[in-house]
Amino acid sequence: MGTSIQRHPEPAYSVRRMLSVPLYYNKDHPEVYVSKKPWLIQRGAVKIPASSLSSTVLRTAVDMDILEAREWCLQNTQCVAFSFPLQSERSLKLVDQVVFVSKIAGFEYGGDDSYMKRHHEDEEPAPDYVPTHEPDPEWVTHIVHDRARLTNRLERNIDISEGKWAPHAKSPYRPCCTANATLPSIEELQAVDNLKRISCNISRAEFYELYEKPRIPVMLLGCTDDWPAKEKWKDIPTLLERFDNDTHWESISQREMKWGEFKEFYKEAHEKKLGIRIFQKLNPGFPADILKQDYKIPLPFRGSDFYEKLPHFAKHHFPKDFGPLHYWIVGSYATGTGPHADPLTTDAWSTLVSGHKWWIIYPKVKHVLSEVETQCHRACSTSMTDFHVTGKRDEVSWYASVAKHANKFHYGNDQHAYFVLQNPGETIFLPFGMIHSVMNMDETIAITEKVASEANFEEVWREILVSGEEEDWPHMYYKILTKEQREMARRVLWPITREGVESLVSNEAMYVGSKNTGNYADEEEEEEEDGPTILSDEEFQALSDEDKADYMAYREDYDKRRREREGEEGDEDPVVLDETEFADLSNEEKLEYREYCESFGDGWQSVMPYVAEYFGVDIPLESR
Repeated sequence: MGTSIQRHPEPAYSVRRMLSVPLYYNKDHPEVYVSKKPWLIQRGAVKIPASSLSSTVLRTAVDMDILEAREWCLQNTQCVAFSFPLQSERSLKLVDQVVFVSKIAGFEYGGDDSYMKRHHEDEEPAPDYVPTHEPDPEWVTHIVHDRARLTNRLERNIDISEGKWAPHAKSPYRPCCTANATLPSIEELQAVDNLKRISCNISRAEFYELYEKPRIPVMLLGCTDDWPAKEKWKDIPTLLERFDNDTHWESISQREMKWGEFKEFYKEAHEKKLGIRIFQKLNPGFPADILKQDYKIPLPFRGSDFYEKLPHFAKHHFPKDFGPLHYWIVGSYATGTGPHADPLTTDAWSTLVSGHKWWIIYPKVKHVLSEVETQCHRACSTSMTDFHVTGKRDEVSWYASVAKHANKFHYGNDQHAYFVLQNPGETIFLPFGMIHSVMNMDETIAITEKVASEANFEEVWREILVSGEEEDWPHMYYKILTKEQREMARRVLWPITREGVESLVSNEAMYVGSKNTGNYADEEEEEEEDGPTILSDEEFQALSDEDKADYMAYREDYDKRRREREGEEGDEDPVVLDETEFADLSNEEKLEYREYCESFGDGWQSVMPYVAEYFGVDIPLESR
């Protein structure tokens, strides 16, 4: 029997499961985690005792990329792992040093790990905690997951619990930010860009099948070829004369101002090299709305927003009164965002008209990678990055210290971070759930829209339940969804009740790390609830027997809740229609009339037996 790295009883600050190197599985040892991954990635460097240095270290290489290191280790049968420092000032792609080893005695983590040991009961580091010195380089080890090769190459029962760098940490990459690191140049970023490029002249159907459905980010070329924006948005000075000085803008560097004030602000900021950032929502009727005349939605994204099928989207958008998820973005050098997930379960397309943007895109790993997993970790950072990056030294530290090394971030099943330089005229597609950050590498002007994709149906449906209005889901379920989509909707939640929706874990909680946010509507403002979704006779008959039963249960549940809201006791009588009047109603009106009658309780069936007979409703014995 071989040896293994086991998960000892974990201290209070550790989470449920640690990465391990298993050689066998024994039902009597549930602490042994068996993985099917070809490579296991562990935070820290392999511990090499001085007494066994010559027999442990097979080779030390310099300026090697990770794939080359993996290839060398696989070809050398004595190699079980290799360790390397994440930070490298010589290259964005290569690592400064790679140490190949023939056995593993444990791991060394370096840095200021003593903080977590001293305060292991704290959920997060204290807000006022600052490391007393620059953190040591972060090392990572890739281990060949070959049981035969690992046999007798591991110390028994290696405890790796200290490798957890924070209570929430589920990846081996501790993000330590320091203000002393330097930003890369546009030329350096261009050399390591690893995102695929395709032509924008691709049909909506083909794009959906090749990229949107499999959830693959991609860059499109040529979308702006016929846009007036190519000239009108060619630089910020050209834009300054586009609008009247008295027009009001909501989101210029996180504050409101008139356009004339922005002109003065831009002049001062340009002279003093201050950060400038406009993130303007294109609300209908707003002065910025005229910008829509300068561009067209790229062909692959036209008609792609699933939220447009919601019953009140044209009037209220989604969530109600949130406004359009359509933004015009202007920024200066070293401004942008910290790592984040886009809101409301939306994919995004973003076209850069002028300038250059640097994107870091993490792979989508649900329950593992979130915003809090990728942001500066206080226990090892001498400077912190907020969501809005306005060009200040502390705010760009994440890019200079963490993002610059993202090419070296590999995750389970060989997923990796994307390292992207977006050039003028390029349009990026970003599926929902991929944590990302964007920095302007010079003055930039861009347009972006966030849309819900049917390719991501289950997560979109969850968002509709959590953030939508109460009438949204029945309208979509009974009138819009296909049979296959209704089956997927059931996997999210069924039956759908108010209590069930309130208990759902939101998508935001999965990727952002926050609690369920519930409905975006103002909770203090109580509005009259709309009526239930009414199906025509044709729509009702098109349902399966199971869906018909579900629809009737939904209507009955709605009627019950309506009676509870209105305090109806069934002691009043509905307005009675005679048989001729009822026959003159349309199918939809007949259904509405039945709903109206049922809100008064039982008894109407005997007064209007022709209505009960039409719907196949039994007449209660006590009413006969």
